[in-house]
Amino acid sequence: MMRIGITTFHFAENCGAMLQCYALQEKLRSMGADTVIIDYRPQYHEKRYSVFGTPLENARASYRKYRPLGAFTASRRALRAFLGTIKAHKNAIKSLKLKFRFKKFMKANLILTKKYKMPEELRRNPPKCDVYVSGSDQLWNPGITGGKPDLVYYLDFAPRGAKRITYAVSACELGEIPPEAAEAIKKLDCISLRETEMRDKVEAVCGKKAHISIDPVFLLPPDRYSGIIREPAVSEPYILVYAIPDSGISNFCGAVNKIGEKYKALYIDISPERLAIRGRTRHLSAAPDEFLGYIRKADLVITNSFHATAFSLLFNKRFVAVPNKSRSSRITELLGRLGLQDRVVSEPEDAAVVAGEDIDYSGANGLMEDMKRESEDYLRYSIYKDRDRLYAD
Repeated sequence: MMRIGITTFHFAENCGAMLQCYALQEKLRSMGADTVIIDYRPQYHEKRYSVFGTPLENARASYRKYRPLGAFTASRRALRAFLGTIKAHKNAIKSLKLKFRFKKFMKANLILTKKYKMPEELRRNPPKCDVYVSGSDQLWNPGITGGKPDLVYYLDFAPRGAKRITYAVSACELGEIPPEAAEAIKKLDCISLRETEMRDKVEAVCGKKAHISIDPVFLLPPDRYSGIIREPAVSEPYILVYAIPDSGISNFCGAVNKIGEKYKALYIDISPERLAIRGRTRHLSAAPDEFLGYIRKADLVITNSFHATAFSLLFNKRFVAVPNKSRSSRITELLGRLGLQDRVVSEPEDAAVVAGEDIDYSGANGLMEDMKRESEDYLRYSIYKDRDRLYAD
């Protein structure tokens, strides 16, 4: 049996990150592969999700991450990270409970190798696999990988003779490709990206076609998630709000409030940080199984998150996307391919109108199926068949 090892952000305390890992694992298993998640946990990730991280360390990390947006924005985000860490210490019990729920989901649903903390450990003694897959998520975003490319996510540790492929890797914030990353990209057998933004630069480096593939969560049919969903204990209709904190959060909250002026409903806010939104609101934490349940049961979803948008699509929910302009491409490109670009709101004043419009999913569902088939073909030929078929055209 073919053995496949996946590297990704599998243990990130982020619902989308953990669910895309689960989806790719399950898809590869359904294709007949013995699939494992390589349990690589670098220090920069461990610090990010530490309940007791130091305020200064988190502020510095936040500044580095947002420095490309300008010194003022980076400084503001650093201050928010500093104060947020202090607040997290006060809410440590709540944070620890959520961390436990993430670990419980991961233990029940992901198949892990032994733990690796350093790239050198993987290079010396990698888990034995026939194929190594890097994907999906923002693995090539240096703002997340400690300020520089982490070559583990470029599969530089894979032994000679094994296939090295990527699947739907997001490189949309990579910018110019550093020399060390370029060398690793050249050694990849097949390349699949999630967005077109960096495709030309990647192709120029490696001299081969970079395929655009759908995010792994779309590879499983919606009912495949039923076995891992935890239904929310909310008896009345509600609008779900889920936002990743970023420099555009005030614009996002403005859109939510405009919707609230027109639609008097309960808000369930499962954002990592409580949002400044008006109206009747419950702020709740959510692990991946709960995240799915809240989306599936919602009357309307308002989000700036790629994966909350993706699951809204999968469950055919009415939704409004209010992405941050600096990293909106992953959402706007997906919705553009599905003919649903009108669900994207950039100005709060437009939010209430879009929220009230129903979505005809007949066309979008067909397009999602087409994208799914193309992505399955990429996986099938890159792993099991002659990869030259991928480049025949």
